[in-house]
Amino acid sequence: MGINISPPIDSVNWAASAGLITIYVSTHDNQHQPGYYQWQFEETWKYTAAYGSILEYRNYMLIPRPDSDQFYTCWRSDLSTNVVVTTSEKLTNNVIYQYPVTQVDYTSTDKLNNRYSILVKQIATSREWYEWNVKIKKNTEQLGTIFDAQPSETGGNLHCTTDPTEQVIGFVGISTRTEKRIFIDRYDIPPGIVFTGYAACEKYSVSIDPQAIKDKFGQGFYTPIDYLSKGGVIVGVEYAGPECVDCRLKGGTTIEPSFWQ
Repeated sequence: MGINISPPIDSVNWAASAGLITIYVSTHDNQHQPGYYQWQFEETWKYTAAYGSILEYRNYMLIPRPDSDQFYTCWRSDLSTNVVVTTSEKLTNNVIYQYPVTQVDYTSTDKLNNRYSILVKQIATSREWYEWNVKIKKNTEQLGTIFDAQPSETGGNLHCTTDPTEQVIGFVGISTRTEKRIFIDRYDIPPGIVFTGYAACEKYSVSIDPQAIKDKFGQGFYTPIDYLSKGGVIVGVEYAGPECVDCRLKGGTTIEPSFWQ
């Protein structure tokens, strides 16, 4: 089994239209024609909660929230699940230009809430490997209506050594992988409404009375945000539900990735 050498990715870029970001990849290989390609990707995005909290309720008291317990800013990552493949079989040269890898709908996801990054991973495959991926794509992504293609037998190049008649689904290939990462900031996209997931969040207030504070925060149903003052005198405390204050509740982490810039 030979090794498929993946050429470097020439570029990864994007374009915005109608609330969507489309990510494109370009590559070429002057040494081989045709070329068979598969792309995978990892998305990471930075987002913030609706409100930042500088107060913490502990031991029946409101105290300043320590830096070690800040949860206003988070990062979240997701791996690609779709099969993204193409070939230069019908082209004169082994050149793939502006092939769409994925789309980001920033009107329904929070990926462009602050800053978004995608790491595109390119794998050069054999023709057999490519054709197997095409079958997987048809069987997993393009079925569901009477107009879609009918399921095909996936098969692969794996076999059961103890029972040759048993069907095994899978494909083993050897290839190098090349990668390229880009970043997109919220201010890079066209002006408009960007989904945050916090549209329903509201801030409320409670008086500074100790019993009122205990009743409001003692059960952990609400998170204190900041003091309210009037004429230089603290008269109350702003608060909201934890889901509006703690960004980790949307699946992220407060630890900044090592590659972030």
